[in-house]
Order: sequence, then structure tokens, then C-alpha cells
Amino acid sequence: MIHMKTIQIIALFFLILGCQKKDHHLCDFATESRIVNFNDFQGYTNIEDGIRCAQEMERPIFLLFTAFASVGDTSYEKDLFIASKNRNFIKDNFVPVILYVDDKRKIGKSTIGRLNLTYQIQHYQQNAQPLLAILDQNGKKIIDPIGYQLDSNKYHEFLKNGLQAYQKSLIKPEK
Repeated sequence: MIHMKTIQIIALFFLILGCQKKDHHLCDFATESRIVNFNDFQGYTNIEDGIRCAQEMERPIFLLFTAFASVGDTSYEKDLFIASKNRNFIKDNFVPVILYVDDKRKIGKSTIGRLNLTYQIQHYQQNAQPLLAILDQNGKKIIDPIGYQLDSNKYHEFLKNGLQAYQKSLIKPEK
């Protein structure tokens, strides 16, 4: 029979290694290498996985372009994610995708960051971070993106408007 102390040691071991269960807003196919822990919640590190999960979960995508080295993102992240109403709203209603434009990991002859920045410029004609967008299940923009804001209420309003626009897009017109 396994003693309670042994169970506690095993649980502590897994906690230390970071072997935690994925958040409920992520799909089962995601691997740890394609998930980023971002201010107390998890998101995908590539748009393809985000789209696949959004289709599976029938949710819109919360897309954030950010940078590891951006000074402005620190305030932005606090306002956006530390405010529990925003963090919980994202977790409960969206599939989060966090794309770092300065990710130095190699992919072919380029870096992941360079590919993310190229995606941002091609789809949003902007190269400033942070940039937030709400997408449908197919990766199409459903409302205009927003950049740096200092008011967490504006973020929440943006998230609510994005969710409402997504829900309206699902309503099929009657013939």
C-alpha cells in the first residue's frame, strides 16, 4: 500500500517539473512545446494550433502579438491579464494565441519571431506590439485590432465586442 507521504512527494515532484494539466481553454492535441504560460494562463504559440482548437471548441480566437523585450508590454500585460475580469473572460470565451515577434527559436532558415512579425504585418499592416485581435474559427479578423491601452476597462470592452461580433457571425440568415 502506498503511504500518504509517498503520494505527497510524487505530487510535489510533478508540480516542480511543471507537469500541470492544460487549462480548460486548450485542446487535448496541444503539446507543451506549442503552449506558452503567459501571466497565469496558457495560450498557443502558433496560429495554426489556435485555429484548430477554435474549430474544435467552437470559440473565437484571442490573438496577442507581443515581444519578450518590449518594455511597454509589462504595463499592458498587468492591465489586461491581472485584472481578473479580463483574464477569466478570455479563459471562459476564447482560445488564446500569443505570438512573440522576437522569438529566437529557429524554424528553417528563419526564426519563429520573424514569421510571427511577418504574419502581423501581412494581416494587420502594423508592426508595433502589443497588438490584440479577435478572430473567428477560421482565423479571420472579426473586429478591428487594438494596440497599447492603459485602461483595463477598454480591454474588457474590446473583448466583449469581439465575442458579440463572433456570436453574431454564427447566426445564419433565414431564407
